[in-house]
Amino acid sequence: MQKLNFKNNVSETLLINVYMRHLDFKDVDPILNDPFSSAMVEQIDYDFAKFNDARLSKTGTVIRAKFFDDETLRLAKEFDRPIIVQLGAGLDTRPLRLQKALPNALFYDLDLPDVIAMRDELLPKAKNNFSLPYSMLDPSWMDELVAKRGSAG
Repeated sequence: MQKLNFKNNVSETLLINVYMRHLDFKDVDPILNDPFSSAMVEQIDYDFAKFNDARLSKTGTVIRAKFFDDETLRLAKEFDRPIIVQLGAGLDTRPLRLQKALPNALFYDLDLPDVIAMRDELLPKAKNNFSLPYSMLDPSWMDELVAKRGSAG
């Protein structure tokens, strides 16, 4: 089990989305059906029970994730080798959820260095999935993306 310690409550909010996707996966008729989020929640030592009363958050979270998955698929299928950048990736599992449907896609997860470190520790990498440990307000992440894109083919 991975013990998470946050320095502030704002950082903790990244766990809400992953937990809501986990709860959806456990439903009899899930909307998103995200086994990757569920597996991640099960390896984190954290009191997720405090989020149990947020049923509307669960519905909103999974409907939004499903919408972005569907839109990503729709737009990416127009390209032979689409590049998908998740700004503020948090613990989102979209690259894992979409890798079968988009086998030639390049996925880039952008978030603050401590979040990327946690992400890389807790989540397996999808094929062609790269981490960018930057603030989205730091434009140097774009240079890193160009450098990684060149090495990824």
